[in-house]
Amino acid sequence: MKTLKGLLTGIAIGLASLLPMKANAQSIDGWLEASKGIPTNNLRLYPKLSAFGVNVKSLIDINGFYQFSKTNASYDGLKTKIDSVEINPVATLFQDEFKGTRGMAGVNVSYSIPEAFGFAEVGINPTNAKKDSKFYTYNGLILPDSLGSIGLFTASSINDFWKMGFGSTYAEVEATGPRIYNGVSPYVRGSFAKGQAPGWQAGISINPKELIEGGEK
Repeated sequence: MKTLKGLLTGIAIGLASLLPMKANAQSIDGWLEASKGIPTNNLRLYPKLSAFGVNVKSLIDINGFYQFSKTNASYDGLKTKIDSVEINPVATLFQDEFKGTRGMAGVNVSYSIPEAFGFAEVGINPTNAKKDSKFYTYNGLILPDSLGSIGLFTASSINDFWKMGFGSTYAEVEATGPRIYNGVSPYVRGSFAKGQAPGWQAGISINPKELIEGGEK
């Protein structure tokens, strides 16, 4: 719980520091997922903050099984864009209830086209590069006729990845349905890891900005 409280405090301070800036110099966005399922109910927050070329994106996972947060920072001046592909050096702060806080550095390669979107990311922990460095992927497919999207997320140990063993790989298959209200969609996912029973979640995905702005129109 200390990790979670510290993280939420940091996000609140970050938001407060951005609010006084001029509107054209900042952007606050993101979404959240609230769901029930097995092994636990789940709340995920995805805040996105941008100001003066600095971009901060977080995943905050609040649940009764394994709470963690992953925050990436990148700078537009270091970004390389080739058609629909972006290459970004990233600095990552990772926190969980077992190992505490550690920093990573790496590269995120993302793409976005009308039919699909995704990324691959390498994060290296300089203090324990062999055992605590990660490889992440996400690939999403946008369904036709505004039916939502489906996607596959994976997280692997770099050490296992290079050995082609994938013994520590964690995977999620998720689907987000069409809008049922401004910024609100149904959401389901299944989770898979070696040696563990599959998990599942069902709930809603909410974009607060779209919900608020849509409600005012």
